[in-house]
Amino acid sequence: MYSIYGILLASNYPLVYIYMPKQKKQVVPQLSLIYRKIAISFVVLTVLLVGIIVFFSLAKATVAVTPKAELKSAEFLVTVKERPIEGDNAIAGLYTEKTIENEGQFETTGIIEKVGPIESKIVIVNTSNISQPLVATTRLLSPQGILFRIKSGVMVPAKGEVEAQMYADEGGSSGDIAASTRFTIPGLNEGRQKVIYGELRSAISGGAQKVRVVTAEDLEKAKTEVIENFVSNLEKSKDFLAEAVTVADTFASLNDDKLLTQIQAILKREYERVQAEKSEEGIKLYGLLAGMFGKRAQIDAEWYAEMAKKYEMEDVSRLSAESLFNRDGSNVQQHFFYNDKDGIASFGHFMETYKKSAGWTIEEKDTFIIITKQKGSKKVVIYANKPQSEDEGIQDISKELKEKNVERIVAVHRGHSYHTGKTIENITSTASIVFLGSCGGYNNIAGVLSKSPKAHIIATKSTGTMLVNDPLLLILNEEILDGKDIEWQEFWGKAEGKLGKQKDFSSYVPPHKNLGVLFLKAYEKLEK
Repeated sequence: MYSIYGILLASNYPLVYIYMPKQKKQVVPQLSLIYRKIAISFVVLTVLLVGIIVFFSLAKATVAVTPKAELKSAEFLVTVKERPIEGDNAIAGLYTEKTIENEGQFETTGIIEKVGPIESKIVIVNTSNISQPLVATTRLLSPQGILFRIKSGVMVPAKGEVEAQMYADEGGSSGDIAASTRFTIPGLNEGRQKVIYGELRSAISGGAQKVRVVTAEDLEKAKTEVIENFVSNLEKSKDFLAEAVTVADTFASLNDDKLLTQIQAILKREYERVQAEKSEEGIKLYGLLAGMFGKRAQIDAEWYAEMAKKYEMEDVSRLSAESLFNRDGSNVQQHFFYNDKDGIASFGHFMETYKKSAGWTIEEKDTFIIITKQKGSKKVVIYANKPQSEDEGIQDISKELKEKNVERIVAVHRGHSYHTGKTIENITSTASIVFLGSCGGYNNIAGVLSKSPKAHIIATKSTGTMLVNDPLLLILNEEILDGKDIEWQEFWGKAEGKLGKQKDFSSYVPPHKNLGVLFLKAYEKLEK
């Protein structure tokens, strides 16, 4: 005889323990055995059914997938040399850095009253043993009856707390709510409301708030202070000459009469200050800067006219035809190309430009090429080294020109900015035009003037590209062949008409707008 001793639930699965005492073997009728099997089967099926019901009612699986963001980085050292040789394990380049900043902190004076929904942070506390999810817009009710909602859904851990951002359900002024105020959560049942609630840790005020804003007067005051800092005390700067050149360059882009008036007032005041302090460097710097405004004075016109006369600037608005040619009527140019990917590409584009242009002939030598065009008694002769022969080609060109006893009138740098130093080394004092077609060529004007003080310089302030360099130089060479003075403003107008649609053309600075060059030339003259 069998008897069920007990049913034990372990985990989620029912286990059945059946107690079967030993009995003496006896003969059981066949019908009794059948009933017994049916009974046992019924019990087993019942237990299994109960087990399945318990399993599905209690079993729960929550899978949370949180992607982990990783930032991969690689660090390595690179050696940069101006002229690396084989075996150096270095790349060609020059490291230069120039940062111009002018900033300040200014107090705003404008105040407005802003009426809108109250917003604040609140801590949701859970003292129960079960975590509680709260969806976005879950309601929080203050003791004053003001209804708030949380901005984003949160999970409040068991026996823990979480911070949430809440906002008032309706805008407008609703009075102040003190710190430590307890908020109920109406969406929970009464039992859960007692163990899960919101707690305000910092007091909040009503929806009407006074907010500081920037006024037009604040902006004007800030602008004045920034200009003051930009123009004042230049002689006390470590790189005073570079600072003064930056200020001079800025003048070229000024068209605001009010701003011009402000700057001119500062310049006059600063000049009077350095005079009183007997600062020779300061007198030169501010005297030259003031002299640049001789024809654009907004205030004290008489004083500025006197400063312009005392600190005279070189007139670079025109380049005389006489300075453009050797005695034989030739305008000899040297173009410098360098042996890298961009240099080779630039050289190819340069060659194609003149092959497609009428009247130009090309003669090829071992290490350089000669491009020529004659117009009447005037002739333009361009010498350009082949990129693969950058050293030999430059030397061979110098040797040939020395044998012919002709001077180089135009020097053109083609290639990356880190090659500019090598080009400048080969510029002669007779150069009337220097073209710096590399990126940021403008940063090298001081070096050019040290080699050729009378040069008119065309340079880029940012990007230099063969798509501008070649057509611009072709226009210039055709202008030179006319044998007349070059009026830079008129010439640049023509060039802009043809190349103005090129996005990088605007970064090229012609001689008559190169106020930094004018300043440096005048400064060097005072130093002598």
